[in-house]
Amino acid sequence: MSQSTPPTVSIPPLLGGYPLKRDLIPSIICSTLYGLLLPLFFYRLYRKSTRTSVLSAMIAFVVERSIIFGLRAAVSNEPRTAEGFTSSEGLMEYMQTSFFMGIVPVAQDLSLLVRTILVNATYGSQAVKEIPRLQEYLPQSSKSDSETATKFTSWRDDALSVRTWHTKSMWSFSGTTIVEDNPDEYPDHPRQRFWFRMMHNVITAIFTIIFVTGLVGNCRLIAERNNPKSLRVNQIMRYMSTALSVFVLVSLNIVVVWALRYVPRMNKKASKYVFLLSALLLVPAIYRFSIMSKRTTLYWSDEPSAQNSARDKTLFYVMDVLPEWLAVFTCLCIDVRKVFQTGKDGDKRWKDETPAEKEKRLLLEKEKELQKGDGLIAVPVISRLSRGNIGGSILVSMPSENDIVSKAIEVVRSSGRDKALKSKAVGAHLPATRNETWEMSIKRVGNFANFQFRVAYPPLTMAFRAASLVKHARTLSTQFSRPPCQSRIVPTLRSFSSTPITSRPDEPYPIDSLLADVIQTNNDLADKPKPRRGRRPKNYVPEESTPSQAKPAVKAVELLAPQVDLPPPDQWPRYFPWSLDTKARTSLMNPETAREMAESFVPEGSKDQIIIESFPGPGTLTRALLNLPKERIKKLIVLEEVSAFANWIKPLEALDPRITVVPFSGYAWGAYDYISSQGLLDDVQTVDWSQEHPQLRFISSIPDTVHGEQLASQLLRSIPDHGWLFKYGRIPLYLTMTKTLYQRISDPPGVPTRCKLTLLAPPKLNFHPPMMKTRGELASIKITPLVKPEIEGGLLDDWDYVLRRLFVQKATPINRSIPTLAPGAASLLKKLMDPSIPPAERLNTKRSARQLTAKEWKIVVQVFADWPFKPDDLSIDSFHLKTSRQQPAVAAF
Repeated sequence: MSQSTPPTVSIPPLLGGYPLKRDLIPSIICSTLYGLLLPLFFYRLYRKSTRTSVLSAMIAFVVERSIIFGLRAAVSNEPRTAEGFTSSEGLMEYMQTSFFMGIVPVAQDLSLLVRTILVNATYGSQAVKEIPRLQEYLPQSSKSDSETATKFTSWRDDALSVRTWHTKSMWSFSGTTIVEDNPDEYPDHPRQRFWFRMMHNVITAIFTIIFVTGLVGNCRLIAERNNPKSLRVNQIMRYMSTALSVFVLVSLNIVVVWALRYVPRMNKKASKYVFLLSALLLVPAIYRFSIMSKRTTLYWSDEPSAQNSARDKTLFYVMDVLPEWLAVFTCLCIDVRKVFQTGKDGDKRWKDETPAEKEKRLLLEKEKELQKGDGLIAVPVISRLSRGNIGGSILVSMPSENDIVSKAIEVVRSSGRDKALKSKAVGAHLPATRNETWEMSIKRVGNFANFQFRVAYPPLTMAFRAASLVKHARTLSTQFSRPPCQSRIVPTLRSFSSTPITSRPDEPYPIDSLLADVIQTNNDLADKPKPRRGRRPKNYVPEESTPSQAKPAVKAVELLAPQVDLPPPDQWPRYFPWSLDTKARTSLMNPETAREMAESFVPEGSKDQIIIESFPGPGTLTRALLNLPKERIKKLIVLEEVSAFANWIKPLEALDPRITVVPFSGYAWGAYDYISSQGLLDDVQTVDWSQEHPQLRFISSIPDTVHGEQLASQLLRSIPDHGWLFKYGRIPLYLTMTKTLYQRISDPPGVPTRCKLTLLAPPKLNFHPPMMKTRGELASIKITPLVKPEIEGGLLDDWDYVLRRLFVQKATPINRSIPTLAPGAASLLKKLMDPSIPPAERLNTKRSARQLTAKEWKIVVQVFADWPFKPDDLSIDSFHLKTSRQQPAVAAF
């Protein structure tokens, strides 16, 4: 068929007409304009405050548009003949499909934005505080004359508006009592939220129909142009796709208008942008309706309906291409995350979070933040414990001055019937340096060891993290856990000991009775797994039971009243059931384990010890401490507020006058006011900080909650200014906590400089309730404050203030972030980089906050502290040692 011979079927024209030479310049311009949008996308993705995945479809749209107009410019020189069209027929089909489906990805992102603002408007005043994406832009409180209003940052980096006031107490770790602002209360509308999400799900299904019909109708349009029946079907699909697109855009606007009228908290600013974007997307949709209704004989002809005239080309670029580009450009010019309050991903939930899902999400967010090592404790009540780095080795001193040897024994249970035990020695040889002198004594008691050591060497270089343990204390730990099994059949049990190993490899390693009992119990548990529940077979016929075969009814066993002796371990779930007060508490259950721990905490040779025990549970460790020789312990003060536990400790007061039970939580600092007011600490001597306190001890089981982390954090933060019990001297802390929490306040796993004694003790046999998988293993550690902590006394406020300010921009160089400390703080750069000062005291200000070492942080803080124009009010995130966070009511005894 020649060019002059018209086809027998009239065909719809191409959208944008046939690519001609006059399309070359406009196509290059369009390709360039879309290409220039990519840096804006990358800029939004690079900045954490503007990063969001809601506009992900637009990124693909921009890349595809830049490519398609480049291809259109490339084929604009093709001859206007049947041969030229045939050579590029596949490319023409691709361009037509791309042009026709252009608004779909943009409209999809717009629908997700509409869903987000609709769902956000339905949250109540309490629910808003629990949604991370909404917490980013909560209104901040302002200062008043009567109260000190401050802004805090939680471990999720979400801005919270809180008010604080000061109260007086000699035991306070924090000078602030946190009370949330009392904004206007507004109700939650979960039902509206449900229907908004359902509406978006329906719209998503409609978009699927739009995509399928548009793709099929446009892909086959050119190939089947000579088949009238197929051409008609393709046209119907194109009309359907375009009509549904218009329907979705109009529906979104109708819903937004309805929400503006009937949903009081609707985001009005975001709604205006929805109207603008919808109007821009409706223009090309309506324009395509007008093009699809026309007919022509040839795609490259000069007929007015072929869309090849200069006027038609101009209309295509103005009515179809320009509105799409403006819609994407508008989304990139505004901060979508802030305007629409999308957060990172917008609202993509099928339904509201359940309490269990919320707890899991918060735990994962916290773990992720803390594992990065960049987390700071913003406030005492919303604290974050981050990992620190301990420099230097903590090893056993051998007789030779230049030899330090660490030995470990690994006991592995074999898979045979004889349950043979095999031993393996692992040795490490490290030379001692001139500036390091280590003195360590190990007293082995059963499978436990009590470590006492002294370190004399220049201050270690550590990366400072607020409230990190290594700034103020040394740690050694005893871990109570069952290591993960190497296989389903042969579990591996490990025990590390300081006992020298035998020289004969064929001789079994000598183990004591406790270790043998534990291994035997573990073998029995492995040989007799818990039976699985299954269905009965179809042909199962139950046997008729005779009266003689009937089992007698089991009588309910009455629970014993609280007494001196604790109930048997197998009865603990009945005596101490799960409750909201104890859901995060883990209590020591095994008396043998408690006895070994008591011997480790108060070893032989101790005399007249005054012990404060917090979170004791039913008192297994308390009883073990009282069973020690009386000359070791002079006074035992127990803090337990849960009546289910305290009732089992109270009977001990009548049996032994040394014990005093205080019905307060160790987390309530008013409890220590009460202890002091009752004269229970009058016998405690004040010892010089250069030596460890020989009399006072603090023992506690840290709950696996945020409050437990706050407690551990504040214990450590009170060391520099000698607050709390540290006013009596360097008292040791004996803390039992989860392994995860221990890793947060000490070295990360796998660091060879960490010294840890690992003990074989399955949690099911030693603790109640059994440890959950999400909670992890337990570790018992001893914390002894350093003689010279990294943070000097009196500078804790300055450290808190400087770190909080500079870590807001933790990736920004110091020379750019230090002006945020206060007006005129840029002048501090001269003191930090002054050539006249020694190089060791000079700071490289091109490094970011997260790259500075502890020594460099000390330089920055010291310069700030000496600055005469520093702010007078450093109370934000600070600790006032003569104020109290909370004052519990003192119960009558």
